[in-house]
Amino acid sequence: MQKIIQKTKAYILIFLLATVLAIGIFVSNRNNPTTTKPLDNARFVYMFQVDQDRIKEIVTGVAEDTTPATKEMKQELKTIFAKYNMTDEEIGYFKTFGSGFIWPNYDTLFFIDALESFKSGVPVKSEARRNLEELGLTFKTMTTDMIKNSDQEIEKIAKKEPALSPPQILIESKIKGLLNYSKTRLLRVDTLFVE
Repeated sequence: MQKIIQKTKAYILIFLLATVLAIGIFVSNRNNPTTTKPLDNARFVYMFQVDQDRIKEIVTGVAEDTTPATKEMKQELKTIFAKYNMTDEEIGYFKTFGSGFIWPNYDTLFFIDALESFKSGVPVKSEARRNLEELGLTFKTMTTDMIKNSDQEIEKIAKKEPALSPPQILIESKIKGLLNYSKTRLLRVDTLFVE
């Protein structure tokens, strides 16, 4: 069990570092008009909806543990990424905030903030979650309504009011359980990229 916890912590740390790096590059390049913007020309921006939907279906099934990651799924993802000539860097970005991938990532950040909000009694929004929301809006994998709803749920958690669906008063152990479940979803999704 300790080994699983250490592996989960390591995965979350790597995810957060990769997210911060991607967001840093994105934000700094966006704010500097003389710099080439690597994500402005990201090929996945032009991905057909049918391919986005298929990726989302695969990722969601694996994340929710309804479908184990198979060699065929891994190959299908590779084929879709190759269809758009996506670089490893673009695939890395897509794994953070692309269709289907954003929710396991976002949920983990959400429950980290929820735990801090619960403990402090004040709504918390980490820079990582704020930046992921910005990227989700930019690449249309999130809406302002989704973000507003998440902020309202965090506020309820901080006030120890019924939150989430179905509404319930959360205790620290329940939030930790939801956070661990979110981390597990990330680990499952990661299996799509392990040979």
